Amino acid sequence: MDEFWDDVPRAQPPAPAAEAPAPAPEREETGTLEDFMVYKGPEDISRVKVAAREDGRVVVFHSRPFVEDLAYLEFDLGTGHLTFLREDGAMRDFGTPIPAHMAKNMQNTHQVFLVLMDEATGQGVRGRYVPLIVHRSGG
Repeated sequence: MDEFWDDVPRAQPPAPAAEAPAPAPEREETGTLEDFMVYKGPEDISRVKVAAREDGRVVVFHSRPFVEDLAYLEFDLGTGHLTFLREDGAMRDFGTPIPAHMAKNMQNTHQVFLVLMDEATGQGVRGRYVPLIVHRSGG
């Protein structure tokens, strides 16, 4: 009986359906810098750290990529607020004022180096420069 079936091609199991990538979790905008970063879920915490050296070099380390490239950053010497801006005009504040000792180092800076960090290794994954506009408000 087995010989009878030898000429008949065997049915192949159906190919596994290609799994569609899971859509990014939905969440409401918060009005914070979190809105500009890739959101992986409610347990995912973003970390952003600003460093300013005495020579004026400024680096922003961040643990999650930005959804869209930033156009530039703006720093207000009067209030200490650092604002992140996109090409579409959307803006988000860093969330905490930059301390006076760092502000002093940033007053003559014209660019910021953004570095995406790998939290597992502590190493930079990629980086790029964006312009920094420095001004002083009355605040």
